[in-house]
Amino acid sequence: MFGSSENVYSSSALYYSALILVVGTTLQLVSSLDAAVLSARADNYFIKLVRSVSPVFTYGVAIIGAIFYSPIEGFAAGFFLANIFLLFVYYKRIKKKHTAWSTINVTLTFKETSARLKELFKQGWQLYSVSLGMILRQPVIRYVIAIIMGLPAVGVFDIAMRVTTTSRDLITSGFASLYPSFSYYYRNKERDKLIEIITISLMLLIPVGAVSLVILVFFPELIYSKWLGDFPDGIISTTIILAVWQFITIMNVPFWYLLQASHNEKIAAIAIWVHTVSILLLLLLVFTRINISLDQLLIYWTITALLTQILIYFFAESKLSMFWIVLKSRRLKIVFFTSILFFVANLLAGLVISFKIEELLIPALVITTLFVLSLLPLYVPILKKSFALKNANPGD
Repeated sequence: MFGSSENVYSSSALYYSALILVVGTTLQLVSSLDAAVLSARADNYFIKLVRSVSPVFTYGVAIIGAIFYSPIEGFAAGFFLANIFLLFVYYKRIKKKHTAWSTINVTLTFKETSARLKELFKQGWQLYSVSLGMILRQPVIRYVIAIIMGLPAVGVFDIAMRVTTTSRDLITSGFASLYPSFSYYYRNKERDKLIEIITISLMLLIPVGAVSLVILVFFPELIYSKWLGDFPDGIISTTIILAVWQFITIMNVPFWYLLQASHNEKIAAIAIWVHTVSILLLLLLVFTRINISLDQLLIYWTITALLTQILIYFFAESKLSMFWIVLKSRRLKIVFFTSILFFVANLLAGLVISFKIEELLIPALVITTLFVLSLLPLYVPILKKSFALKNANPGD
């Protein structure tokens, strides 16, 4: 599987897939501009609704492609169709519901447009640097892995990263809506509502993240056997390390959006760049030719990522005094410690019974059921306030 790409794909198939992805990315950028218009017009609920539907195109077509032994082409086509869908739906929404915007005549000259872009960049370079810091990390570590360990190791890393990132995205994708909510309540100095939203967000993220962590740590063979059939050596340990990293980052989600919504983009960028610089330092390994395994490299990745998480929490407390007060919540403490017990119970079940899938699966399902039932009473009041939570987003 990890030999020459020509053994699996023709060069033309890879070329056209890459081309489709580039076009799809361009459409994604254009649709993001339309989404920004809708967000500015307080149409955030519609944006969330549409974004929840668009992955159906991406993964639906990708699955069809995988069935016909063309997963890369399938994913590229699905990504392309998803962004066409976003662009079309956003455009129709603006035309139908926000007619004033669509009738605005653009009278700026090129010189005036350039000056405005310069001013916008000057005001928003912190947000840009956050994106840049995130983008740089993975290409750099892929380059280091390829030079030191070869392309097969890059393949192992890519598969494990894809699986664990998909799990994280499924959990956190809807939480992007926290940004406008936080911005609204921060601007109106409604501190109690900010604390409540952060607490409820963590009460949802932590237990669901714990379930995802258990699946990825104790049952990765089940995932890969169903997906790949035969899978390469070393992918299990790689998946476990990256699963731990993804779980760690899940817990910072509300604080991350809070920092940006409270005009603290600069310190958010600092937190990200601490990890990015740590990864850039790995380039020294390329020149020193130090022997290091993929697992050791990813343990370094995870440990240095902890510095970013600590900085996010530190800034949330030092700038906004919003970290410790959230952790003092009795409900959150119960959820956190119950989630730890849930993971430990699965670990003990594996140690006492077996870590073989067929022997551990039933005990894990029983433990998961008890875990859900034990936490359910905490979520009943939240469910009763569901309409209030919907109104918590000023754009809804």
